[in-house]
Amino acid sequence: MKKCTLLLSLLLLCATSLHAQTFSGQGFGPSREEAKKEALADLSQNLHVEVVSEFSSVTTQTGTTADTLKTKHLDVSSRLPLLGVELSVDPAGADFKAIARLSDTTRPLYEKERSTVHQAMNQTLSKTDKAPTNTEKTALLQEALTQIDRFERLSLVARLLGMPPQPPLDVTDAEVKARIRQLEKKADTLDAGLKLMARGISKKGIYIFPPTAGASREITQFASAVKDHLSIYVNTSPSLSSAAYIMTGEYTLLDNAIELTYRLIDQQQNTLQTSMSLFLPSAYKGYQIKPATLDFEKLIASGMVISNDFSIDIKTANGRSDLLYKGGDTITLLIKMNQPGYFYLMSHTFKDDAYTYLVELSNSPGNRRFVSYVGPDEAGKWVELGEFEAVPPYGVETLQVFAATEDLEDRVPYTFRDPTTELYKVGTPLKEKTRPAEAVVTTRGLMLKKKKTALHAEASLTVTTMTK
Repeated sequence: MKKCTLLLSLLLLCATSLHAQTFSGQGFGPSREEAKKEALADLSQNLHVEVVSEFSSVTTQTGTTADTLKTKHLDVSSRLPLLGVELSVDPAGADFKAIARLSDTTRPLYEKERSTVHQAMNQTLSKTDKAPTNTEKTALLQEALTQIDRFERLSLVARLLGMPPQPPLDVTDAEVKARIRQLEKKADTLDAGLKLMARGISKKGIYIFPPTAGASREITQFASAVKDHLSIYVNTSPSLSSAAYIMTGEYTLLDNAIELTYRLIDQQQNTLQTSMSLFLPSAYKGYQIKPATLDFEKLIASGMVISNDFSIDIKTANGRSDLLYKGGDTITLLIKMNQPGYFYLMSHTFKDDAYTYLVELSNSPGNRRFVSYVGPDEAGKWVELGEFEAVPPYGVETLQVFAATEDLEDRVPYTFRDPTTELYKVGTPLKEKTRPAEAVVTTRGLMLKKKKTALHAEASLTVTTMTK
């Protein structure tokens, strides 16, 4: 119960800055349906940005329960349920432009759904106590996890829409998982545990994301193996764009075991089903299980410039998170700015060696080769930066895009051309090689030197590549 109380405290801390407002998203597409889909995705992302911005203002100590709960809610916010959205679609040249709006008038829908889910969870837990077998108890507890997850996502949106602080649930997902651990037999092979996890998943056309380890966005060898093996036991979609459903998950390292949780989510961001399995060391022997770049990810997140006035976003054709590519795969990068401005792309690589380089966006001379411009006609639209191939050396790479409303040519960090890799690595006139952490701090400092009238923003994306 201490965790529940602490979580409520975190929400109350945010209460002074969260107030009712209207959120919107816009999308463009060759058809009305494509434009609507893009507008809803943009609306969801804007809600996510708002949650991240508010929770980032809550000061916590790394490693404490408060920090864990903050991280959990930032993760929960990445896929938020959209109820009562107003959609309008109009022709825009050869395409269509859609606007999706979510206002405080929809708050009663969230309050009602939140209450319904709360009652359903209490009924599920009551049935669990009466279930005759451990198998039935486990299935009901996993159903309760689904309901807790939906309750938390509904609560976040309701708070953004101005709903006053409400009491938390009487039980946490951690407590429910602890009950499952007592009932569920640990799997001694990967396939045994994943086959058990896939039971009851009858939906077709599922795109499976590899699971993440806690707050990390890096994909480990264990996560890659989980995605590959789980695909055997469910009906999958070959691409995210053609998927009817997605499965996202995370795993926790326990004493002498791994706890893996997956959620089945529909296109409206509703959690339909939750599955959990436990694995003995023999099931993950030989796989890398711990992220190697977690400290760097925290550095990226800690100073992230987030604003709804001027924003930039970056994604791949497969989305923004849980990104894993095998050798030879194509990585399509896209960026979107909500108003005209300039941007450049910096990549931090942790492959054979840790270094940072700037991505060439044109054949122009000097720093102009790194800087590109999004004009009024492209503002609000996804702009493709190009296709990249996953090639050796494989590993983790974090892409960071910096943007401003004024030209950035004189704010690009110092680079030198590495004759071996032919990359423009970030360094200093006195020290050619700069570690990624140093590059982040230096670049943010350069950005802040812009005139006060200039707006600036940034976004990041972590990609993991592996051999086939």
